[in-house]
Amino acid sequence: MSMATTIAIVPLIFLALGLLVGFGAGRYLAPKAGATLLGLAVLIGLVLIVRLVMVGPGDEEDAFIPFIGLNAAVFPAIFAGIMGWLGGRALLRRAAA
Repeated sequence: MSMATTIAIVPLIFLALGLLVGFGAGRYLAPKAGATLLGLAVLIGLVLIVRLVMVGPGDEEDAFIPFIGLNAAVFPAIFAGIMGWLGGRALLRRAAA
């Protein structure tokens, strides 16, 4: 598999995983626990952002892995997790009504 294919497929995988985890958290966990899971994903994103900021001049190659991790894994997982969480909460309310 080439690097371009990997960079194209990894966001789709994490988008699907984030959606499933967010849906499960919204449907079966308390709101505080679901928000904690999303907060952990945001914390991972902040750690990667700090790693990107710490890259100095001449070390641009060291920024590749955090950049790809942030843009291909963490951001899609956070956005899909939020959508899945809201969808799971809506289904929980509908089932309770």
